[in-house]
Amino acid sequence: MAAWQGYDGQDLVAVVDLGAMQNVSKLGAGFLQDVESWIWMPRRVDFEISTDGTNFVPALSLANEVSDSEYGAIVKDFVGTIKPQRARFVRITAHNYGKLPAWHPGASGDSWIFADEIIIE
Repeated sequence: MAAWQGYDGQDLVAVVDLGAMQNVSKLGAGFLQDVESWIWMPRRVDFEISTDGTNFVPALSLANEVSDSEYGAIVKDFVGTIKPQRARFVRITAHNYGKLPAWHPGASGDSWIFADEIIIE
């Protein structure tokens, strides 16, 4: 069962503290698109890792491949693997779609990002 969190007109930025140094080799997050409800996939999702929670280095960047004009409720996990690295913190940035397109009834309004699960292995 999904527990969606919505972000209106802004990027989703989350930092996960793993509690201790761990090997990280898989990163991801789940998103919803429902254009009738002004909800779009993020344009891109970036993952960064850190040992101290202050200095982050890029680990993975995943571009959206879902058409921005595809109707219906679409759920997609943006997931990828990386060379195993030691980290305690993971920062996820999901880049908001931006203003609604001209063809949409809410044209020029802010789009939403809906996210549910963060995946770190």
